[in-house]
Amino acid sequence: VENGKNISDNLMIAFGGAAPLHAARLCEKLGIDQCIVPRGAGVGSAIGFLKAPFGYEALASRLTRLSRFKPAEVNALLADLKASAEGFVRSGASGRIVCEITAFMRYAGQGWEIPVPLVDEPFGEDAVAKLKDLFETSYQRFFGRAIEGLDGLEIEIVTWSVKA
Repeated sequence: VENGKNISDNLMIAFGGAAPLHAARLCEKLGIDQCIVPRGAGVGSAIGFLKAPFGYEALASRLTRLSRFKPAEVNALLADLKASAEGFVRSGASGRIVCEITAFMRYAGQGWEIPVPLVDEPFGEDAVAKLKDLFETSYQRFFGRAIEGLDGLEIEIVTWSVKA
C-alpha cells in the first residue's frame, strides 16, 4: 500500500497475539475481502518464538555522509558490533554463526531510511562507489523506480546493523 501496490486481491491470515481481534477491521480498511483465522491463532507468536533461531542484532546510529566516509572508522565500528552480536549468540548457541550486515541509508533530507544489505567484508578504498551503487539498487527495488537527476544529492548512512 505504501509503495502504491493494490493489495485488495490478497487474503489475510490472522494469527499471533491479538491479531485475530483486529483482523476484520484491518481487512475493511485495506479493502481485503477474505480473512482466515486458524484454530489456535492466538498462540502463533509463541510458536514463532519457540521455533525461531537464536539470534541477536547489534545496532549503532552514526550519521555518515558518503562524502565524508572513512573506511577504517566504519570497519572498527562494524567489528565492535560483530563482536557484540557474535558474543551474545555464542552464549546461548553453538555451531557456525552467520552475520548479516545492513546499512540504513537515505538521501540527505529524507525523513526515513531504507535497509541496504552489505557483504560481510571490510571496506576498502572503493567503498563509497560500492555503497552508492548498493543504495541506488536497493532504492529502486524498495520503491519500484529510481529517481533520475539526483547525482548531486548527498547520500548518508544513519544506522549500522549486524545480525548474528
